[in-house]
Amino acid sequence: MSKMIKYGIIGAGVMGQEHIQNINIIENAEVVAICDPNENSRNQAKSLLKESTKFYNDLNELINNNIADAYIIATPNFTHINILERILKTNKHLLIEKPLCTTAQDCKKFVLLSKNYSKIIWTGMEYRYMPPVNQLINEVHNNIIGKIKM
Repeated sequence: MSKMIKYGIIGAGVMGQEHIQNINIIENAEVVAICDPNENSRNQAKSLLKESTKFYNDLNELINNNIADAYIIATPNFTHINILERILKTNKHLLIEKPLCTTAQDCKKFVLLSKNYSKIIWTGMEYRYMPPVNQLINEVHNNIIGKIKM
């Protein structure tokens, strides 16, 4: 039996809710915490979650409670670097919605912050795993649809 992986999702808007739905269908995975300063987003996410899920409007409170094994960052793109500065101190596995950063300066900062990070950091592009996109990728690799221009 595999260990249950506990996720904390930072950002409960459209993408955060998509991640909740995906985690809900994964065996041995559960969302244990949601963090979003927007009460409306938190309320929308509640309908997708167990009653025991913890809700936070402050990132530091989520981090200090240390209840997640991994975090998903699904906040507006320009906020990623500020969240990463704090969340990288947790040494938990991370999935960050694309783009990882919005400026070259933020990318350089991220490289420095994550240089000796021992856990997995993944920039999410989950659409590539959706059946229609996966079929397109296979057709490209098998030269079925022709040469890609862009």
